[in-house]
Amino acid sequence: KYWINKKYEGPIGVFKDSANSNRVIVIQQVKGSDCVVQLRDGDEVTTLTAKAGNTFVFDFPDKGKVTASFNMTRRTLTFEDGTVWTKY
Repeated sequence: KYWINKKYEGPIGVFKDSANSNRVIVIQQVKGSDCVVQLRDGDEVTTLTAKAGNTFVFDFPDKGKVTASFNMTRRTLTFEDGTVWTKY
């Protein structure tokens, strides 16, 4: 699967919020499609889980399950609310 293969520059890594550069998402693969995600907003860090596949399903403590799709060409995660995070 492309998302776990570093050769293909998949979505495992660090993303910045295009609207607020202080907000960062760090996605790490745990096993198979299971991922651990850190959402960093300044000094505040929230850890959550995600399932990877054609889309990511993030399980936010305050919002519940939220989907995002990864664009390999643009190196972006686009959430269902339209928020775009860019990998760096």
